[in-house]
Amino acid sequence: VTSLEEALRILKNEIRKRQPVSVAVGISPENLVVEMLDRGVLPDLLPHFLDGPGRVFLGQGALEVGLPANRDRAFVLWAVDRDSGRWLPKLDGCAISIVPSEDVPRQRWLRLAPRYLGRMAQRRHGVVFTAEEAARFRAEAEALIAADGGGSVQVEILEEQVGGV
Repeated sequence: VTSLEEALRILKNEIRKRQPVSVAVGISPENLVVEMLDRGVLPDLLPHFLDGPGRVFLGQGALEVGLPANRDRAFVLWAVDRDSGRWLPKLDGCAISIVPSEDVPRQRWLRLAPRYLGRMAQRRHGVVFTAEEAARFRAEAEALIAADGGGSVQVEILEEQVGGV
């Protein structure tokens, strides 16, 4: 959702119906922290990389999660210029085959993120890879496109270092 108010409304309604629910708020962490502090909302979990006012939540009972910065990991994003309904599942399949099967969170993300992200993920998907996994993904994606004749789609693969995963 795009606001804390909308997230709280959804949570309230689903909790009242005793339904499982998970809500993500798509605004900057800094703005979200300010709104949460104003409303008195306490998160259960807090990412380790959150600085500034958000650290006050740790003193109120939030648990810090995540790993320390790891320069060997990058968020790898793949995007296609056309025919995304055909190509993104193929590229996702490459990614799923690279992520170890025992890495359940990343496997689950790759399977379910397109459904949860909806329109945001129509032309691009991504996951955190190690440097070795990212290199394998690039090679397999290039081979997949070459096997199809190479000219039908343009795939853009971007990498961004992450502070923690």
